[in-house]
Amino acid sequence: MVSKKAYTAQASGIGRATALAYARYGALGLVVADVDEPGAQEAAKEAKQQATNPDFTVYALCVDVRDFQSVEKVFAFAVDKFKRVDYSVNSVGIAFAKAFIADNSLDLYDNTQNINTKGVLYHTKAAVEVMLKQDPVVIQGHDRVRTIGRGSIVNVCSDASIIATPSQVEYNASKFAALAITKTAANEYGASQIRINALCPGPIETPLLERYVAANPAIRDKLAVGTTLGRVGDVDEVADSILFLTSTAGSFVHGSTVVVDGGLANNVPGL
Repeated sequence: MVSKKAYTAQASGIGRATALAYARYGALGLVVADVDEPGAQEAAKEAKQQATNPDFTVYALCVDVRDFQSVEKVFAFAVDKFKRVDYSVNSVGIAFAKAFIADNSLDLYDNTQNINTKGVLYHTKAAVEVMLKQDPVVIQGHDRVRTIGRGSIVNVCSDASIIATPSQVEYNASKFAALAITKTAANEYGASQIRINALCPGPIETPLLERYVAANPAIRDKLAVGTTLGRVGDVDEVADSILFLTSTAGSFVHGSTVVVDGGLANNVPGL
């Protein structure tokens, strides 16, 4: 990995796994931010323990992704400490239990949009504002010099960004919007050499999935059968995909929707 400094929002599940992966793969600096500050501190501690770069530095901060000023402060902190942000990953999201549209809660809908949709918009806006001020990074390839741009942004969306599953209109709407924000930003800032991609996980072993399973134990097997691989995914599999997107290996991947779901979205039941 060439770029050195990363910001990841969320201290559990996919966000935690991504922070630890950056540490293992040699990142120089990392900011882990979450509304759960003790959780962010614990993830930062683990990242420090697993870091392979002897100069690795990590910070844990509290962030409320519903508040743009809160998000801006995290980026300002990162720039103050590291002078630039090379990667930025937002994996914050919520999902609640299910109801058809006629029976759903409008308050619940609003809260879901505030976190899942505004959180992606605010993260993308704050990251772009920082990266526009950075010089592009130039590396030596196999036989030529090439640029890998000013920075790379990954918004963790969902299979629900591309599949409208019944009984979760709040979540579906927020994730479709998150994907639209990501693709719009990619169209707007590609010419500025800022790479922006969406990563859409399917069923992954996370605290969010565990809450679903606690309410409905049969859901785990149902989700596993829904994938063509026949299993639920691991957070490290998502984290590895994020690292690819932000690394030099993914330097020509831009505006993409990368689906990491074991084939769930591609599955045709009964075949």
